[in-house]
Amino acid sequence: MNLTAAPMHPTLRPAAASDHALIAAWLSDEAATRQWAGGEVRHPLRAYEWERLLEQADGHGRVLLVGDEPVAFVQCERAGPDSLQLSRLLVRPDRRRQGHGRALCIALIDEFTADAGLRAITIAVQRNDIAARNLFSRLGFQGLPAPPGESQLSLRRMLRRPIGP
Repeated sequence: MNLTAAPMHPTLRPAAASDHALIAAWLSDEAATRQWAGGEVRHPLRAYEWERLLEQADGHGRVLLVGDEPVAFVQCERAGPDSLQLSRLLVRPDRRRQGHGRALCIALIDEFTADAGLRAITIAVQRNDIAARNLFSRLGFQGLPAPPGESQLSLRRMLRRPIGP
């Protein structure tokens, strides 16, 4: 008899207020907090600061779960009539390098491809964050023109619609 549990498939759900303190704790130090949330936020990020960050841009977060366990988060917001901007993607530190960031992005692409009003998903990454650039490149994101010396690189993925009625 095989007692090994079958691998759990990740699921995506909207972020809830109860997630804020947990996800904020994933930011281990000042540098990680600044890179993720911007220079206006200090470490440790408190739940009320997290809520303010999400409300500032009227963004909606998504949480990736493995079983009942949150393992990744991203903020999503409309960036025009036919575009979605992703920001503040974060994977729980002890679950990094296990494909959860990729799984989160694939689930989002699948979810938003079904939205007939969306044509593109964009995200900005630090120019020196090679791991993020490689991840998004493998997912079909392409760099957009940026001024020389810009610390961030904007990436875009066009959404393909299924063929059919």
